[in-house]
Amino acid sequence: MNGTKIIKALKSSLQTCIPAICLLCLLHSCGQSNTLLPVPKQDISPNISFLNIRSICQDSMGYIWIATLHGLNRYNGYEFVQYFHDKTDENSIGNDMVHLVYYDSHCRLWIGTFGGIDEFDFKTNRFIHYSNFMPSALFETARGQILLAAIGGVYAINTLNNEIKPLSEELSGVNYLWEDGSMRLWAACNSGIAELQSDSTWKTYPLQDNRIAFNYFEDPKNLWWVGTNAGLAWFDHVKRIFVEPPSQCLNHPDLRLSKITFLQEIEKFKLLIGTETNGFFLYDMMAQTLQHDEPWKLNKTGSKELLSSFVDNCENVWVGTFDRGISIWN
Repeated sequence: MNGTKIIKALKSSLQTCIPAICLLCLLHSCGQSNTLLPVPKQDISPNISFLNIRSICQDSMGYIWIATLHGLNRYNGYEFVQYFHDKTDENSIGNDMVHLVYYDSHCRLWIGTFGGIDEFDFKTNRFIHYSNFMPSALFETARGQILLAAIGGVYAINTLNNEIKPLSEELSGVNYLWEDGSMRLWAACNSGIAELQSDSTWKTYPLQDNRIAFNYFEDPKNLWWVGTNAGLAWFDHVKRIFVEPPSQCLNHPDLRLSKITFLQEIEKFKLLIGTETNGFFLYDMMAQTLQHDEPWKLNKTGSKELLSSFVDNCENVWVGTFDRGISIWN
């Protein structure tokens, strides 16, 4: 299936779904302006700007924001509004290579690019620039603080003066952040997973075979699934030890050697596991069954190279690929 056909299929399916999302979300709007001012370097197109989909999120107006390696896209179910860097406009997006979008509880849209981190100002339709280093992940703490994970460590964003300051530079190669039930900060990193201690130092729990941790999911039994560069790991955070994952996941020849790109619960007790080269796996936590690339509707593109996943407010499942755009399942 070529790129043009994929976009047409995507557009057809989303034109039914997105207006409903927008209508529902308007009732829960965080006070964004409904009138967006024009921005110089902004295009409108029936097609997405690039088929390499790095990250997806949804704002309180219902718009879907899509990070690609050639531009930031905002989708309304009918067309894509695309934002590109303009070297003559300091208020344009910092870089065309966008790999991260994150919408926080204060209705702020954060964009991670190869040139740094930006915040999109909905009132002026402009981009506020915060740093010139590339973030690997963004996370909002229970206290509302926005943290940034990067190769150099973990940083805190100060939105009052548009500054980023180190929270801890002791831990390097940070790929993902989350908090446990006691609001302790954890990180998936190149050396395993790590816990921020009260003295601002990190305690690291190395993975077997020196694997790299990339993402995390907590299941109903409060066990942590950790996606690595070679399959899955399980962590009992009460005992602070790694335990064996389900045998179906541990022993599957394709899953155990794959880099895990995302862990996404798409409905209760069903975990979608994306991989870099082997498509997706669907694990049913109740039935304890594992399916590979089934049901196919979860990835209509047929791509084996999956990068991102998102479940929107209408429970539609979005899957972004390396080479074939987006698939949506509702």
